Amino acid sequence: MLQPIKRSPLDKVEHRIINITPKLAADYLEDKYHRQRPLREKQVKKLADAMENGKWLFDGSPIRFDKDGALIDGQHRLHALIRSNRSYPFMVVNGLDTETFLVMDTGAKRSSQDVCAIEGYGQIKSTLARLARLVVSSSYGRDNYIEACRGRTRLANNQEIDDAIKWRNGELIEYARIFNDKLYANCRKWFGAGDSAYFFWLFSRINSHDADLFFSALESGQNLDQESPILALRNKLYSDRFLDGNTLAQKFTKGAFLVKTWNAFREGRKITYFRFGENEAFPKAV
Repeated sequence: MLQPIKRSPLDKVEHRIINITPKLAADYLEDKYHRQRPLREKQVKKLADAMENGKWLFDGSPIRFDKDGALIDGQHRLHALIRSNRSYPFMVVNGLDTETFLVMDTGAKRSSQDVCAIEGYGQIKSTLARLARLVVSSSYGRDNYIEACRGRTRLANNQEIDDAIKWRNGELIEYARIFNDKLYANCRKWFGAGDSAYFFWLFSRINSHDADLFFSALESGQNLDQESPILALRNKLYSDRFLDGNTLAQKFTKGAFLVKTWNAFREGRKITYFRFGENEAFPKAV
């Protein structure tokens, strides 16, 4: 099971009510503006319209800064102040822990992709978020891919997503980058980038050399003999129309076939047919 990252205790937290002008809002946004999720234009417009029409009410929701002075919550409200050219009072909180943004409940809810973008991985945020979510969820379900996809074992929260990204010196980041590239276009088409990265990570935990060989052969189809289980899986993926999609049932079936093929590859045996029954337990990679 993944272990949480140890975090520093909160420094002294200060709070006060400040009348924020458009100029002050711009100053807040300019200073250490690197720990914010991508700006949502619709959210800014909605807030700016309310401010411009005098419908904005003070509700105590703070503009928040961490102990390094970085803005971690409030960018949409600050942009709305600038756009509406209005001044309004806000609670301003300073001195919060740098990771506080992960657990904040805001009007525009942070997604796991937002977490990845804030941490500086915007180009691979979709792949990395999916990979981290599967890794965290499966760690509570004995590597059960089906339960991880459904979230039945336990849904990963943003704090756990961030911990997973930083786990083992950013190990998951490299797997996400591999499958975010065009190098594995077939695997991305068949299984999805994040799910491909998850299985590559899972198999690499067993044997990294074999995992490299397996996914390279699966992607290219080169130098495979007629009895290769990898060739059998490629043929199945190309010929079975049921597998040409990404519904949960299709994901589960393709994932099961992938693990069964990996196991056959590792054990040096061929696969004559593929089957994954409705009541069949998801196979465990060996």
